[in-house]
Amino acid sequence: MTRAPLPLLGVLFLAGCTTVEEFFERDPNPVSAVERESSAFYLDLVEEEIERGELDKALDRLIAVREIPSLPPEVRLRSEDLIDLCATLMLERAAEPGSDPDDLDELYEMDLSPRMRARVGVAYAERLFAEGSRISAVKQVQKVERDIPNHTESAAAGSVLARAGLDLARDPDRYWLILRYETKGLAALEYLVLTYPLDPACPEAYATLAEVYEKREEYETAIERHEDLVTYHPLSPQAAESDARIPYLRLKRIARPDFDRGEMKKARKEIRNWLDRNPGHPLVPEVRQTEDRCLAMLADSDLYLSRYYSRIENPFGARMHAERALAEAAEAGDEARIEEARALLADLPPTDIGEEAP
Repeated sequence: MTRAPLPLLGVLFLAGCTTVEEFFERDPNPVSAVERESSAFYLDLVEEEIERGELDKALDRLIAVREIPSLPPEVRLRSEDLIDLCATLMLERAAEPGSDPDDLDELYEMDLSPRMRARVGVAYAERLFAEGSRISAVKQVQKVERDIPNHTESAAAGSVLARAGLDLARDPDRYWLILRYETKGLAALEYLVLTYPLDPACPEAYATLAEVYEKREEYETAIERHEDLVTYHPLSPQAAESDARIPYLRLKRIARPDFDRGEMKKARKEIRNWLDRNPGHPLVPEVRQTEDRCLAMLADSDLYLSRYYSRIENPFGARMHAERALAEAAEAGDEARIEEARALLADLPPTDIGEEAP
């Protein structure tokens, strides 16, 4: 048995105890009765409790020791080291098969150091995800981020968040009859790319976000996520695919070819740039199909304008747009639109020299 120092014997006498063990068993918070000079001895007792596996008891006592005002620096440092050791052992115990995950939740809520508390909190999120509680895992990661900003477990937290978010975003089912897991997944992935922008899963997260937004016909947001991927992760395997998808979506959101000609021209430029940067890419045939569709839409726009100028008896404007439509259709190899443009040109009178363009 460890011999108690003289100041502590006085405390034992006043408390009516004959042994140190009796004193600590009787008082649920015995540290308040221990003089600051006896704190080192108290830590010796805690080490014995750790050796016996009484981790919960030891941690409660250690946190109480830390609250003693004006502790000697070496004692405070030793108490913090013991708190980390005790929490680490409890963390290992909680990871054993059959252990209660709520033990991690209780450990997280204790007055641990920020570094250790972040480690426990992320471990709890990992455990929740492993047991199928994806939404709870996401919430736990977010809680750690709120409670401990700039913590040192960002890599592990981002990993849990990414796996949970991607799994939720790809889940077509509902919960509580009306709520979609997909929506929770989108929120988790948006949080991931904002909070952990350097996480290795961010390119996949951006691509998944864009894919789901496109499925929901939220084309503007889908384009933004593809642009984010290309901007922040230009060397990722998904970058070229996202870059190719942007002009496709830009055309997809145009309701009528007689509107948004500027968007069509922007899409055409993006397509040409992509083809120049990615010769031999597997997506080249698909991108060329998008280019043909863009040219067809441009031709439809010019055909519409040619008919409009014919109705208002402006043959110069009608001819200009019909000729431009013919060139666009010819570049795309679109025989139907080529014939339509030629028919419009055949019905137009010769243009007078000096007539103003529209």
